[in-house]
Amino acid sequence: MAHDSVSDVAIAYSLYKYSKANGVKALRVSDFYNETCRKGPFKEFGIGKEVFFKKLRNLNSAKDRLLIAELNMGLDSITLRDDIDSFDVLKHLM
Repeated sequence: MAHDSVSDVAIAYSLYKYSKANGVKALRVSDFYNETCRKGPFKEFGIGKEVFFKKLRNLNSAKDRLLIAELNMGLDSITLRDDIDSFDVLKHLM
């Protein structure tokens, strides 16, 4: 069962935790829906791609922009900021 009502904060936190665990700041939406992916927002919350895209767009356009989401014209890139971590996400968005 998908949890499409998951908050933007939870998505951002999950992305930054994934980033730290995997040592990457550049991500792709499609990677989270790959059957080899073991962690991340899809595995944690069971959200569909469209909901994930919506959450990323919200985070991309927020006042305290925590990530850059390039989601137009077939792109699915997510770039996380170097100057914050998962704990900072909670401080920014709460």
